[in-house]
Formats: sequence, structure tokens, C-alpha cells
Amino acid sequence: ELAFIGCPHLSKEQLNKWSDDILNSLKANGRKKVSCRVVISTPPAVREEFSKTEKYQALVKAGVKVTSICPLMYTNNPLTKSRRIMTCSNKLRTYSLARYYKSDDLLKIITSK
Repeated sequence: ELAFIGCPHLSKEQLNKWSDDILNSLKANGRKKVSCRVVISTPPAVREEFSKTEKYQALVKAGVKVTSICPLMYTNNPLTKSRRIMTCSNKLRTYSLARYYKSDDLLKIITSK
């Protein structure tokens, strides 16, 4: 149902790499949108700067949300216990019920059918 990328929050370089990876993988798979809700977390200053780019617009169009929300705090809400959440963050999987996938595997899941 939901994929979290960025716990701890992604740096500017990591955000750009994930953005390129997602957009390129969608294109390679002949898709325009991600297969589930995808939330990428980055610090507020990085998000603000990134939101002024064309890459940001392409990500949003593809269904990806770029936010400064803390994934760990989000998953601490008891209402999320019934949701299927995946991540490539070892920290998030340790302190929540999110299922862990390696980055390449998570990328395949969110950008293919």
C-alpha cells in the first residue's frame, strides 16, 4: 500500500539519485505512475530547493510525494499497524512493522506492475 524512502531523511544527492532511478525505471517499464503510494522523506531545506525543479514536477506527476515527514513518527501511529508498509530503510524496519526490501528490489516493486 505504501513505500517509504528516506529514513533517515535523504540528502540532496540521494534525493536526486532516487528521483532519477524512479523516473528511469518507470520509463523502462512503460509506466507513467508508481504502483503504490510512495513517500520520499528529505529535510525541509532540501525539499524546498528540490520543489523548484522539473524533476520534482515529474516525480509528483508519477505519483510520488516528496515530504519532510518523519517516516518513523508516521508509523508510530496505531492506525498504521493494519497498513502494509515497505521500506529500504534498516532503521525504519527495526522500529516499525514496515517490511524491508533492498533498494533495488523496492525500486522494482514501485515501478513495475
